[in-house]
Amino acid sequence: VPPPPVVKERDPPMITPEAVPSQPEPVPPAARETPFKRAQEAMQAKDYPAAIRGFTKVIELHPNMLQAYVDRGLAHLMSNQYPNAIQDYSDAIRLGSRDPRAYTNRGVCEVKLHEDDLAFADFNRALSLDQGFPAALNGRGGVFYRRKQYKLAINDFDAAIRVNPKFVQA
Repeated sequence: VPPPPVVKERDPPMITPEAVPSQPEPVPPAARETPFKRAQEAMQAKDYPAAIRGFTKVIELHPNMLQAYVDRGLAHLMSNQYPNAIQDYSDAIRLGSRDPRAYTNRGVCEVKLHEDDLAFADFNRALSLDQGFPAALNGRGGVFYRRKQYKLAINDFDAAIRVNPKFVQA
């Protein structure tokens, strides 16, 4: 059995006083009632271009609003705009997101761009935040599968199913 492949890790960002994020901004009541709400409604209607425009407007008004970056990232992901989605998820992570979905969805985009090493690292980061996150287990299992490490892939798929028996992808 060959040794496991070396995983390329992302270089940590340079920390300078201006690069240190301020406190993530919660969804302000005014944003919840207007552009943010309309953008979320566009997402629910699967009108991803409108959602992207809406979340972009929210980000212009509230540049530290984590949820707007995550939601816009999802709209980009659903529109197959993977580099844009990666940027939004990276911005959310930079702002302090501790949500495993940001890492997992960024990993999904990296898989779509055939960047399995980066995706593997992101799935592992998501699992460090939530050991039983089915989507991250499934994503990592997919990377193992493509690497022909079938036993490890099956272990991750089985773990995802144990956590959520209705998780169809696993």
